[in-house]
Amino acid sequence: MSHRLLALTLTCLLGAGFATSEAAEKKKKEEESSGPKLLMTELGKPILDEPFTPESWQKNWGKSWNKGDWQIVGDQLRVAEKAEDGHHPEIGYGAGGPLHNVVVQCKFKYDGAKWMGFGFTDKEHVARIMINDGGFELVKMSGIGGTTKGVKLDRQSMKWEKDRWYTMTIELLGNEIIANIDDQFVLYGSADGLDIDKNRFTMIVGGQYGWYDELKIWEALPNPTWEKKKPALLVQKEKRK
Repeated sequence: MSHRLLALTLTCLLGAGFATSEAAEKKKKEEESSGPKLLMTELGKPILDEPFTPESWQKNWGKSWNKGDWQIVGDQLRVAEKAEDGHHPEIGYGAGGPLHNVVVQCKFKYDGAKWMGFGFTDKEHVARIMINDGGFELVKMSGIGGTTKGVKLDRQSMKWEKDRWYTMTIELLGNEIIANIDDQFVLYGSADGLDIDKNRFTMIVGGQYGWYDELKIWEALPNPTWEKKKPALLVQKEKRK
């Protein structure tokens, strides 16, 4: 091969490699900057970015649980209920102070558990998004311990794939709440009692196993286009009844 042809070949290869690298970097930046797809809110300041490594688990959660078996497995959180505890596993995050209007995004895997979920609490339970064999639902909660009660706000029937990771996005603003899975299945509810400071965001599991990964929490800001989007969401909710 002539020196000129060799130089031209190397230039083409390096150019292609640079273009591929540049495209991959651009795609990565777009994914990082885009954030979750939101309907009711816009992102405010970050509150928590939890990758569930052994180091972050110890830093952000420590011993903030006393029921269940919580394990970091391959930089993911695996949770199982222990029969001898007499109570389902529950852990809460509130180290940054009260949570009022928030956006939460978290990956989860429904891997044999009887149920699993996400929630908000104060002195009493405030709200939960519950996942079970038949689907998932939004629930307005009240009470604590033996006085705990729940009122269903919305529900979507689903059949979960055991080995699949799903992404849950929660928007909580004032007395309104949205739960969105994979930008495909969207639940909406409103209820008095949501528009308060919450002291913790919680994760709960019944049975084994429930998995969590890549948990992120932000402050939520109002989206000025929400009132235009809301009617279509209410139509879909009515169809699910």
